[in-house]
Amino acid sequence: MKLAKNLYNAWVSNHGWLLSGAGLIVTTVACTVWYLDLVPQLIMSAPAKQAVVSQAIQSQNGILVAQILASAEQKGAKGRIQVYVPSEDQNAPPAYQERFVLDERGMASLLLVVPAREYSMIAFIDANDNGVIDFEDNRATEDFRMPKSVTVDGVVANPAGGLTNLPPQTPCLCLFDFAVQPIAP
Repeated sequence: MKLAKNLYNAWVSNHGWLLSGAGLIVTTVACTVWYLDLVPQLIMSAPAKQAVVSQAIQSQNGILVAQILASAEQKGAKGRIQVYVPSEDQNAPPAYQERFVLDERGMASLLLVVPAREYSMIAFIDANDNGVIDFEDNRATEDFRMPKSVTVDGVVANPAGGLTNLPPQTPCLCLFDFAVQPIAP
């Protein structure tokens, strides 16, 4: 009984009746607005000959699908594909690169979405996983390949001068074949 009396006194001293009445009024108004659908609708309008939204169309991206083929003995080997923007600087870093691991068949596939333009590409087996092709006496000590073939819209072509043109929004399949040995210099 004493607990009930203390609760009642706390409720009265904290303006319980006033707060309950205000809550009841707010709830009644909100329910009435909702029930009668009195929420105003905001409509943005513009003169008929004026654009509401205007923006420049950005250049479309190119879709590079790289397929790496190797022998089954190379399964689990790690490698990288590097994509370069043609440049006068021979020491320029790759514009894009992606790692791959050869599956149990000695194959890997990669998808790169890059701005549509002309690129040169190289794939290599990165034996020490340092991200670069290692050289000794000006000879590469890690196996690398340029694209063997490039297919765009079903048309197969050999990359001219090592450059591949990635068209906008059209997948470009580049085949890097490690299964055949490179021609010795």
